[in-house]
Amino acid sequence: MSKLIMAVDTATSAGSVAVLKEKEILGEIYLNMSTTHSERVLKTIDMLLRELSLELVDFDFLVASIGPGSFTGIRIGLSILKGFALALDKELIGVPSIDALAMEFGKEGEFISFIEGRAKEIFYAYFQKKDGKLIRKSDYESSDFQILKDNKYNIGIF
Repeated sequence: MSKLIMAVDTATSAGSVAVLKEKEILGEIYLNMSTTHSERVLKTIDMLLRELSLELVDFDFLVASIGPGSFTGIRIGLSILKGFALALDKELIGVPSIDALAMEFGKEGEFISFIEGRAKEIFYAYFQKKDGKLIRKSDYESSDFQILKDNKYNIGIF
């Protein structure tokens, strides 16, 4: 039986809410927030569920981004889904934002996946994609943008 998943990313100002059935995306809404996630995420979840004729009890898993990124944004997304998970006895899974981006990199080989932070810095990690599997090759780190000019890896821009 296919598993139904709700995923929420609030780690950056460009957040999202998505509903998946296994690997198939049933619906998604992207948020490029001028307001805070606390003002929009619940409304966005409600709008997507109504559009897909689903209820929170229908989900098998809830997935939240765990950063790196905005500490406040991450707390908002995690708090909302943690509340749903506790109330509905559902499993909550945290996914590092950089790993989620890295999974979308289409080529085999080594590359750097990064998220832009504030104050002209990036959060990044090195990855290798081999035989369709993703392997993180470094710790999560932060730096200025110079690391992108100096690195020997492909850059995971999506």
